[in-house]
Amino acid sequence: MTLLSLHIRLAGRWLREVGWFLPVVLAAAALAAAGLAAVARWNVTAAPLLPPLLPPPLPPHRRALAPLLPSLRHPPSTRPPGHLPLPPGRARHLRPRGAPPPALLPLVPPPPRPRDLTLLRATLRPPARTPAAEYLLLALPAAGVVALAGGGSETLALPAAAPLVALWPRRRRRATRPFAALRIARTGYSPEWTAALRRHPAAAGIALAATLGAAAIPWAGFPALCLAALLATELYARNEPLALLLLPGRPAARLLGGKLLTAWRNLFLGSLPAAVLTLVLYPASAWMAAVWIPYAALAMTYAVLAKYAAYDPRTPDAAPSTAARIGLLGLLLPPLLPVTLLLTIGYAVRAERNLDRYLHDYD
Repeated sequence: MTLLSLHIRLAGRWLREVGWFLPVVLAAAALAAAGLAAVARWNVTAAPLLPPLLPPPLPPHRRALAPLLPSLRHPPSTRPPGHLPLPPGRARHLRPRGAPPPALLPLVPPPPRPRDLTLLRATLRPPARTPAAEYLLLALPAAGVVALAGGGSETLALPAAAPLVALWPRRRRRATRPFAALRIARTGYSPEWTAALRRHPAAAGIALAATLGAAAIPWAGFPALCLAALLATELYARNEPLALLLLPGRPAARLLGGKLLTAWRNLFLGSLPAAVLTLVLYPASAWMAAVWIPYAALAMTYAVLAKYAAYDPRTPDAAPSTAARIGLLGLLLPPLLPVTLLLTIGYAVRAERNLDRYLHDYD
């Protein structure tokens, strides 16, 4: 199906929905516009169109108001400078017979919207020829009206200019934000990380700069990375739509494993510059890396499992439970760390059971 046939079907559906009244009104308006264009020539051929277009004659008791019509038509505040009223009988001789009509601005169809261009590039080969043909067909009636008005070169200029709107090369808009054009493949197909980087690029930049700055401070590099890992757990606070959950087509256990690997990958890749800089500047703090790596992995594991243990696509902004908050508190207070480990094991079992309700078809 071509784009033109699709437009024809849409036009037919529109006619069936609106009925016959509106098309008749539009046709009458088009005839009136053609009549006005013909009247502009002051030619005898426009005489049959004059009676339905001109207003009825004024009654005798209203003819006294006729001199006021020019002032009503052009108020003093909108008259051009130096405007003087024309004497009677001079208005019709302003434009001599046979003089070319004034140039009419062609009503070229508007250019396609960016979404339409994306659809055309995906469905048509080449994508510009079909819109160019449509614009040419739309310009032909307007060119006929210009021809009736006595246009010479204007009659050919309109059909020639209309297809150029579709054939004119366009620049693709570049993303104004640093991560606006970030592809989801760069984050391991993680909707959580991709959405966070696209929506909050400033926060991502500040976190990266803070960890790099802390790397230059003695014994502060790896504690700053632990704090960054704790903040990264907020990426898993929202429940994604069910369509995104079903998109990988995996059973519950494999989906959870993929989510965990993606979370670890993105966190450690983002922390790699600050970690390397810390080791280069302060090699004596290498033992802290042995603490930071399991701590960051545990924080990401707890965030992912706690999210999917209570996953419900109907409540995207569900608040965490009290037990989940206690588990996050255990990542800050070492005495509560065993509670966090126990909750992580329990959330692993609950998350797989909970996701089985939505992913049982992929088992």
